[in-house]
Amino acid sequence: MDSLGQRIAEKRKAKEMKQEELADMLGITAQAVSKWENDVSCPDIMTLPKLARILDTTTDELLTGTDTHAPTEAAILENKKDPSEVMIKILV
Repeated sequence: MDSLGQRIAEKRKAKEMKQEELADMLGITAQAVSKWENDVSCPDIMTLPKLARILDTTTDELLTGTDTHAPTEAAILENKKDPSEVMIKILV
């Protein structure tokens, strides 16, 4: 399982962004970003929403590694209609 720091680094690198660029956008030091990515420290809770927006993700995905907005397979199957209950109307 990957850590918060690993997820931040992965998202930042996917955007081809340097630690210094991310730090400037957040108004912090590049050393702070480095500490996050090396799991020495964590971003302040007030920084997480802006960090998520910059990295084009959600705070949930940063924190847990899963996108809670994406439907799960169970949710998709739960909403599936039974074919015997579906009525088809054909207009001629």
